[in-house]
Amino acid sequence: MQGFRSRGRTAYRAAAVALAVCLGLVGAAVPAQAKGTITFVAYFSDATHSNLVGASTFSECPGDPSYHWGAYTAYYTIESEPCP
Repeated sequence: MQGFRSRGRTAYRAAAVALAVCLGLVGAAVPAQAKGTITFVAYFSDATHSNLVGASTFSECPGDPSYHWGAYTAYYTIESEPCP
C-alpha cells in the first residue's frame, strides 16, 4: 500500500507540474491588459486629399467616444495610435 501512495503522489505532482507549464505557456501567449487603440479616418473630396469633407474616430479607449461628421467618400486616410 505504501508503494501505491508514493506513486499516486508522484502522479499528482507530475500533473500539477504539467498544468503549471501549460498555464504558463497560455499566459505568455496572451498580452497583459492591452489598452486598445483609437483610429482616425479623414475623408476627402478627391484623390489629391486637399479638401476634407468628413472625419470619423473609432475608439477602444475607456471613456473616449467614437464619432463621425461630414460625408463618407472613397478617398480617405487612416491613422491609429494606442490609447493614452
